[in-house]
Amino acid sequence: MFYRMWAIFSRGDFSKHGKDAFEDHYARVREVVPKERLLEYRVQEGWEPLCEFLGTEVPEEEFPSGNGLETFRRFSRRFDRERGTAVMREKGLWVVKVMGLTVGLMAVGWLVDGTFGLLGSHDYIMGNGK
Repeated sequence: MFYRMWAIFSRGDFSKHGKDAFEDHYARVREVVPKERLLEYRVQEGWEPLCEFLGTEVPEEEFPSGNGLETFRRFSRRFDRERGTAVMREKGLWVVKVMGLTVGLMAVGWLVDGTFGLLGSHDYIMGNGK
């Protein structure tokens, strides 16, 4: 679902359209939200602009910075690995199901009338062709 959302947001190619998609989104937000209710904020700015906008006091504790670039990269790599594993598991299970269904149908065909279904009759396959 995460990837689907990003694909829609970035018109199918994040590396090509991602920056434009974000800029379009920001422009739309600026059009819709009244200036006095809009805070354009970067977390690197710390507590001051955020607290001023919210009308609250600045906390004594240091502004949290747990999501640095390296943390984000580690999370992204792990997320991509897990997603890749899940996709392979899904696709692999699908292939096993299709193969099982095919073999099952062929076995039923063999038992019912001596044919392999789409492959032809038993006599034809064994060289006693019709």
